[in-house]
Amino acid sequence: MDKSDREPVFLRSRWGTNRYVYNPHDPIGCALIVISLLLAIGAMYGLSRSHSPDAPGPSGGEHTAVRSD
Repeated sequence: MDKSDREPVFLRSRWGTNRYVYNPHDPIGCALIVISLLLAIGAMYGLSRSHSPDAPGPSGGEHTAVRSD
């Protein structure tokens, strides 16, 4: 495979910005897309698991409205 036949890993975005996006037609770009998705899913799962259900919640008096008569 010649260098001229290869697709670039990054392409300029077609949304009118100067950003670059992964090229899904290139094998490395496709792998980067999959890795990015797996990392994002893993981060969201890790954040959701970091909240312990056994952690003490707020006591009732801290979040009640104060009435002024």
